[in-house]
Amino acid sequence: MKNKLKWILAFLITFSVVMISVLEKNGTMQTNIKQITSTGEDFVVLRNWTKGLLDPDGKQNDSITVTAPLYEGELATFSTLQPFSNGTLLSYKENISIRAKQDGLVIFTGHTQSLGKTMTVIYENGENVTYGFLDELTILPYTSVKEGETISNLTSGRLYLQVENKGTMLDSTAIKEWLK
Repeated sequence: MKNKLKWILAFLITFSVVMISVLEKNGTMQTNIKQITSTGEDFVVLRNWTKGLLDPDGKQNDSITVTAPLYEGELATFSTLQPFSNGTLLSYKENISIRAKQDGLVIFTGHTQSLGKTMTVIYENGENVTYGFLDELTILPYTSVKEGETISNLTSGRLYLQVENKGTMLDSTAIKEWLK
């Protein structure tokens, strides 16, 4: 019954945001809902607020705490790194699993002309990370991911990585440090 209530509440919140956005677009109502739901930091705040509504105690009764060593950062095992578009192109000689750097939310998955299969994740610290040239897209948009969770796989080849932190794109040198 509790899950049913969560789904109903999520539907009502989504419906309300869409309706307010339509009314705002028509000029019937003046709000900043479009800005709140489309920028990185506000999106994280809205997501955390919604999580608080759905789970006010901050506890999930259906979860079990498990401890394990954190994965070794496979992204840092690249063989070459070079600037590409607004990010960096990394090449790998072996297959790697691409894992979430922190808890976050997948906000885009799809195919783009310049980057092929692409995924964008907003992490809890507000970083917006785009992964391109992926082999597979197995996570749907607006799906929460946990730190260390595999979000995609890459066979040997290239990976596009773009990191935006507080509105600033990291250059190749900063991305190299970010990978560690």
